[in-house]
Amino acid sequence: MSAAEKLPELYTEEEAARRLLVSKATLTRERMAGRIHPIRISTRIYRYSNQIIEEYIQQCRNVQDKSGNTGSVGVPTLKTGIEHGASLLLDGQSAHLLAQRIFKKRK
Repeated sequence: MSAAEKLPELYTEEEAARRLLVSKATLTRERMAGRIHPIRISTRIYRYSNQIIEEYIQQCRNVQDKSGNTGSVGVPTLKTGIEHGASLLLDGQSAHLLAQRIFKKRK
């Protein structure tokens, strides 16, 4: 077996993005965020192997599995905010005066 047969096939950023079905910009963002770890050839040249791409896909699957509902099934969730109709209803003039008071420049 020669040395060339032992080397993994390496993909450019464009090819790796195409394999992942994302744009090159998305792949670059993922690289910059540290979520995918390519092989760095030089300061601006990165290459991706099948193993790197598969590890990234597996990592994405694990993150999605963890993002499910964390609440209890038997306990209803609490609603936030105020109930419908509980806020003050103003006529046009009162609403206008309130808006002027809110947005008035401070001294």
